[in-house]
Amino acid sequence: MKKIILSLLVMSFTLSSIAQDEKKAISSPKHHLGLHTGTTTGYGISYRYWPTKFGGEITASPIFEKGGQYTVSTGLSLLYTLKESQKYSIYSYFGNSILAQKSNYAIYNPTTNTYDSKKTMQYNASLGFGVKINFWENLNFNAQFGYGFYEITSDINTNFAGELGVYYHF
Repeated sequence: MKKIILSLLVMSFTLSSIAQDEKKAISSPKHHLGLHTGTTTGYGISYRYWPTKFGGEITASPIFEKGGQYTVSTGLSLLYTLKESQKYSIYSYFGNSILAQKSNYAIYNPTTNTYDSKKTMQYNASLGFGVKINFWENLNFNAQFGYGFYEITSDINTNFAGELGVYYHF
């Protein structure tokens, strides 16, 4: 009888130790380089640094043309990871951008009796959620949706915001 009880105890300890799973720690890459376009986070070449649950993103696209015309889009965003797995991550973001443009369309200025070029500067911001989908080992796709505030420095407008990005991470 003692042998049967001892055998059952040994088997139960053995089976319980086999049944335990070790959870793998998800190691996310810290650096992301890619292309990003968004209504409130800017568009162009983008760099993300995401070392922990908190991260940051900078996006820029300076375009200069003949005759002094230009379009410059710069954006800065804060990111916070809500849920992370090997295939996808869900995060929240706060994005803001400045879009500066100068065009050489002639605008008559009656006070100086000259023609001036048109310059505009627009500041936008948004708050929302995003999803990062890992396609391959080093490539991911990002889609962000939120609520945006447009032309904050002049007449403020509100509307939905959408952002897309493709990143190589390392």
